[in-house]
Amino acid sequence: MVHNLVDRAGMGILRMGLRSLMYGRGFPQFQEAPGSVEVTMDAQFLRPAITVLALDNQDRYGIPELLILNSVFERGYVSVRVLEEQLRRLVPSPWDALQHAVDRITAVEFCGSSEGVFVRVSREWMELLDVSRVFRVSSNSHKHVDLYKYLKRHGDASNADIRDVLDHSYSSQTSRFLRDAKYVERKGSGPSARWSLI
Repeated sequence: MVHNLVDRAGMGILRMGLRSLMYGRGFPQFQEAPGSVEVTMDAQFLRPAITVLALDNQDRYGIPELLILNSVFERGYVSVRVLEEQLRRLVPSPWDALQHAVDRITAVEFCGSSEGVFVRVSREWMELLDVSRVFRVSSNSHKHVDLYKYLKRHGDASNADIRDVLDHSYSSQTSRFLRDAKYVERKGSGPSARWSLI
């Protein structure tokens, strides 16, 4: 089968990945063997909605954007951690690439819950991306997103820092919020305790 995906030396992996994602296929899987590399790709598969979005935004969409669109197609959402893990092998700074990609894709948005932070399809794009069920999040979704972004930027934070980030009036609100959040962990106790992402 001729894929016509590689046309310059040194660009093969990214070129194959980008072309695959543009047509709604998964990112190729590479497995090294003695003296060779085995490449596994989805064959003869096309997701028209992703192809249209990719071709309409050729100058703006790269691997991070296309990976997000393929990940949320039909499902409606994907964990930020899953995306970061996939991007870790492809870009130098996965979190930065992910934030920029979500900003560029009008069809998706960040959201959060006590389980973590996700990228989900915006309601007005659900039909095009073949999503049949809304991914529901808590009413304080934006606070989970704000906390996640803050901890990604600073590494860790005290209760007082987080209370300011979350705009809570009382320390007890912050303590309850952090106790329920499954994506953070506490090190230390009392006033010197620090919170970070798991």
